[in-house]
Amino acid sequence: MIDASKLKPGFTQYFHQVNGSAFALNLARLAETHDGLLMVLLPDAASTFPLKKEIEYFLGENNSVNVFTLPDWETLPYDYFSPHQDIISERLESLYQLPRKKNGILLLPISSALQRLPSREFIEQHCLMLNKDQTIDIDSLRTRLTHNGYANVANVMEHGEFAVRGSIIDLFPMGSHQPIRIELFDDEIDSLRYFDVETQLTVEKIDAINLLPAKEYPTDENAIAKFRQNWRSRFDSNLKEASVYRDVSNGIFPAGIEYYLPLFFDQLSTIFDFIDQDNLLVVQPQPLDEAIESFWAELSERYEQYRHDIERPIVSPDSLYLSQSEINGSLKDYPKVLLEKKSSNREHSQSLEFNPCPPVQIEHKATNPVGQLQAAIECHQKTLICAESAGRQEVLRELLSKNGVQLIPIESWQEFLTANLNNNQVALTTSPLRRGFEEDKVLVICESNLFGNQVLQSRRRQDKSVSPDQLIHSLAELKPGDPVVHVDQGVGRYLGLQSLEAGGITTEFLTLEYNGGDKLYVPVQSLHLIHRYSGSSPETAPWHKLGSESWS
Repeated sequence: MIDASKLKPGFTQYFHQVNGSAFALNLARLAETHDGLLMVLLPDAASTFPLKKEIEYFLGENNSVNVFTLPDWETLPYDYFSPHQDIISERLESLYQLPRKKNGILLLPISSALQRLPSREFIEQHCLMLNKDQTIDIDSLRTRLTHNGYANVANVMEHGEFAVRGSIIDLFPMGSHQPIRIELFDDEIDSLRYFDVETQLTVEKIDAINLLPAKEYPTDENAIAKFRQNWRSRFDSNLKEASVYRDVSNGIFPAGIEYYLPLFFDQLSTIFDFIDQDNLLVVQPQPLDEAIESFWAELSERYEQYRHDIERPIVSPDSLYLSQSEINGSLKDYPKVLLEKKSSNREHSQSLEFNPCPPVQIEHKATNPVGQLQAAIECHQKTLICAESAGRQEVLRELLSKNGVQLIPIESWQEFLTANLNNNQVALTTSPLRRGFEEDKVLVICESNLFGNQVLQSRRRQDKSVSPDQLIHSLAELKPGDPVVHVDQGVGRYLGLQSLEAGGITTEFLTLEYNGGDKLYVPVQSLHLIHRYSGSSPETAPWHKLGSESWS
């Protein structure tokens, strides 16, 4: 157990041997014991959402610890298009809530940590609280919403939009998961209800709403005047040729205007300006110097690429992002914990002994395909196998049970910890955990451990319309005669494995038979192109002709 209570500002405590999803487990345990906020700095944005799901799994449904994030814009520096409104909504909600957070876990990709932000005062001053029975003027509210960056539309579909129809105002507030319908009786709010965008039916009554600004920059006349003034003082360009300047002067905010954020404010803030407590603890999975250097290298390269456009001059990188020395200087005000995988000889380093998952991969060619798995289970007092979905859990149950592994279904991590399992029983659950680990006599196994990373990575790259329940992770799941679906060729029948020589190299192929007797040979390494048939029963499954245009 990590004890962070004695850590001083500027001090870094290293913990090593934290492998697999044990990183998320330790964050969950640390959040439950630390009297304050955890800021988890991550080297990239891609790992943020999966890590959030893992932490929430370990915390359990009834835990009060809030896990939230400040996503980056998901655009390349100086792009000519703006971030999606859903991203802006989540960012504004996080920035509004952050000063009010006394505990919880903030997951922060380094790109967001480096980014300069709108002032805290801007967000606070542009919030608008509406309550049931409150008296409002529709015209004044329309003007206020427009000045806060909301778009007046015919039908509300996404964040930052509103529509006025007589005594009904539809509004999709930033930070809200659903749009809200405001019904007026004369000039008084009679009801506030969430409604469904698709059906337009109201679903839940509420008593009040807090309207955040719709943009990370102001859009009123004063903001436009400040933008014009800052543009003229910063850029030595012909104003008639500057399309961005002309658009903003006319009250039009073009795509990519976010990268002109410094022109809307006298001074920008940083993430540390939104934190109102001394008991912040910074946590990292690794030193981030390399990630910061890589980010700044890309930023500088794109700046050089775009800075010579006289019609669209751009602001300097240092006005948009913190340098490495600046963020390191801010981090010195807080204690820091590094949770690393490998052992370390550093002075302030301690092993937590969360080892990688031992070899458990299913070997479909072996006499006993689950031999490695059974050997690992016998070495541990308790074992948990994690499936990616309910359908995948059923596939694993069938596959492992017929090979002699006795499985007990469980619902949560907390149930697993308290479950009384004998030596022959293994817990099976559905969870978002991606990488297994072992701690003392407890073993956690994920599908990536059972079937290897190559197939799972290929699966994630394929079309999102394929259900996770239909995916085939191992040939051990197939038997001759099973209907299978090739993503390009349609439904055929699996006949088995066959070794063929091509170019002097012998390779194993899956043999698929199609209607008419045609056969398709699929290399084993292309298993991600095939998924299980999920329609009617296998006996009545269709049987396509190879190359038929009816399949698409």
